[in-house]
Amino acid sequence: MEIAIFLAFKESMRDLKDVGQDRRLVDYYLKEYSKQFNKIYIFSWKNEKYDFGIKNVVLVPNSKNINIYIYNFILPFIHKGVLKRVSLLRLMQFTPIIPAVISKLFWHKKIVATYGYIYSEFFKTKGSFLKYFFWRTVEKIGLLFTDAIIVTSPKMEGFVKKNNFKNKIILIPNSVNIKEFCLMKKEIGIKKEILFVGRFEVEKNIENLALAILELKEDVKLTLIGRGSLEQKIIKLLDDGGADYKIIQSLPHKELKEMYQKSDIFVLPSLNEGYPKVLIEAMACGLACVVSKYDGYQHIIKENENGLVSGFDKDSIKEKIEKLLKDEVLMKKISKEARLFVEKNNDIEKNIIEELENIKSLCEK
Repeated sequence: MEIAIFLAFKESMRDLKDVGQDRRLVDYYLKEYSKQFNKIYIFSWKNEKYDFGIKNVVLVPNSKNINIYIYNFILPFIHKGVLKRVSLLRLMQFTPIIPAVISKLFWHKKIVATYGYIYSEFFKTKGSFLKYFFWRTVEKIGLLFTDAIIVTSPKMEGFVKKNNFKNKIILIPNSVNIKEFCLMKKEIGIKKEILFVGRFEVEKNIENLALAILELKEDVKLTLIGRGSLEQKIIKLLDDGGADYKIIQSLPHKELKEMYQKSDIFVLPSLNEGYPKVLIEAMACGLACVVSKYDGYQHIIKENENGLVSGFDKDSIKEKIEKLLKDEVLMKKISKEARLFVEKNNDIEKNIIEELENIKSLCEK
């Protein structure tokens, strides 16, 4: 059997490498997929080369540098030789659903897509209403043609069912290598280290995090890992407030793990999330986590047990961080419970086996 894997719309292996995520795809997913399929074709949206180091994994790039919005519709015809050969189309995110649906209409290919995030909600939060209506339409039509959906949370499962999806729904939460992302003995420092990982955009609520840090009475170090349109605004805000901070635009996955392990508190103040990988990675490394009350947090965090839940405003975020800083016993309890939660629910080795069993079963029907 052969399979086509689509990276998220606009995404390339180069993009994944830039943010340290390429090895996660190769080492955790493709090595396991390569044991089950004779040939794996990875569809990238850019003209590029990449050495997977796996004999039966082949990159299918946008070799003519076609505008990606046009390429979105003509990809199935440019690569029809490959797409007619494969047994199934595996979408790592729901965003490349348009070429997948076209392939299904012409060559009757089965589609399995991961649906970890409601894209129409994302654009609604940003106030991009034209994009909201476009994606709302794409989501509804795409679900009609998809043979199986892998959802990452009960929230997403409910959304898919609400849209009258009649085919197979597989609940597999985002996962982490629990052997690699693990607790390490921390050096005892004068200042507690607070970590944020994510885009510097409005929906991540990073400005309120910065304001909360500036109002803390305790002396802390803040590390922000990411980039985005608000970066200069955040830099000015923290500089003017005299914060002890650093910004790292991206890190390889191994170094990101080390950053989790040396930190004390992880803060995710987002307005909207799916089932955030960064939160699971932080919990796996035993960080005490403060998360905002976005719709879906309750499937991961239980207040005062494996994390703390804040509002979206700076005062609430500040209050929860201060609660941890003042209570070492609570921090240790949350750290322990967070790790136990991930061990039980988010072991990538176990979850990939379940994913592959479902995909092979669908291929054989």
